[in-house]
Amino acid sequence: MLSALRGHDVLVNLLRPDGSGWYRGAMESLKSVFRESGIYRCIHASSIDVYAGVKDHFIDESTNPQPLSPYETEHIAVESVIRGSFPETIVLRLGAVFGRGGRNLVSLAEEMSQAPQWKIALRRSLYGTRRMHLVSVETVARTLVQLSLDQKRLGPQVVLVTDDHDPKNNFAFVQDSLAAAFHRDLPKIGATAPRSLLRLLLRMRGLPDRNIDRRFSHRKASELGLPSEAFADRLEQYAQHLAGEIGRRAE
Repeated sequence: MLSALRGHDVLVNLLRPDGSGWYRGAMESLKSVFRESGIYRCIHASSIDVYAGVKDHFIDESTNPQPLSPYETEHIAVESVIRGSFPETIVLRLGAVFGRGGRNLVSLAEEMSQAPQWKIALRRSLYGTRRMHLVSVETVARTLVQLSLDQKRLGPQVVLVTDDHDPKNNFAFVQDSLAAAFHRDLPKIGATAPRSLLRLLLRMRGLPDRNIDRRFSHRKASELGLPSEAFADRLEQYAQHLAGEIGRRAE
């Protein structure tokens, strides 16, 4: 392992935890190897899920994480290990990444392909313009490339990487994009259900209800000059891709 790392300047870590604890243990065991490798910068992919227990509606890099699940706690633990392993660690807390080969939005696409109109309308009335905290895989990839090639000393950083600054990053727009891709006419919906009803339903399902109005800051990513792909275009392209994939499976 050490011989494979020596001679390089940057390490990009895209491994993800599953909450079982293996990830933290693996990174701890490699800590001395990382230190001896001579690699100066590590770009480490983490997740905005570490803010699961935060009650604030607006979250930026100064907001203290509050993980709730073992998965979220493991993310924070590994961030700490990585920070102690390299002179310069850039932690990217990623939003819900969507794109080819991913899992985000697949269940919504499958629902759009076959669910009755009433079910789609009910979901729309409940979720309305609730933010989705999505980020395209293209934005993530370009961010990784830019930070890998940047020769300036950036220092230790935490950066939120989402497309939350785009007002179209919400449930209604996602549903409309999927409906267009699957050639479905959605029923016209008036006012959405009260937020209190959505919170109640989430609690009944054992899901956190704190984040239905949450928004993540784009300020630091913008200040660093990090790329941001056109969210609507990428989402619509991905919706078309999912429609094609699901259509072929049904043949």
